[in-house]
Amino acid sequence: MSIIQTGDKEPVVVLIVDGTGTPLTGKTNIKIRVRRLSDGFYFDWSDNTFKTGGSVVTLLQALVEVSATLSPGEYQLNKVGHVNGFNTLTIINPIANDTYVVTAIQDSGTDAGNVPQIGEVKVGGFADSISTNLEPIVP
Repeated sequence: MSIIQTGDKEPVVVLIVDGTGTPLTGKTNIKIRVRRLSDGFYFDWSDNTFKTGGSVVTLLQALVEVSATLSPGEYQLNKVGHVNGFNTLTIINPIANDTYVVTAIQDSGTDAGNVPQIGEVKVGGFADSISTNLEPIVP
């Protein structure tokens, strides 16, 4: 679980392995969906809006491979507006102090042995009270 300030971006990176624990490379079917906990609405990647399940146009967003040689099996979110993370600033209809459940799946495949993977991002709350200009205390 992560706790971030309102309008911040949360990195989305998953490690995908097969049943033996070997990292899988070259996958194009590793995707995420985002659900808002307060009302159960799903994020529509087509217009950055949370909606009821039946009205979502684009439910899943593909993740891209970081590096098959340097980071085998690592996939990250890299969509316009969401480069290197889920950008809460782009949400059209946010609810203050909400929690987003991010689920990584393999869409139309069965060789990934460790999906689904689920994480939570809590936005706002006490995190909004923390100054972004913290400086270390020097004795």
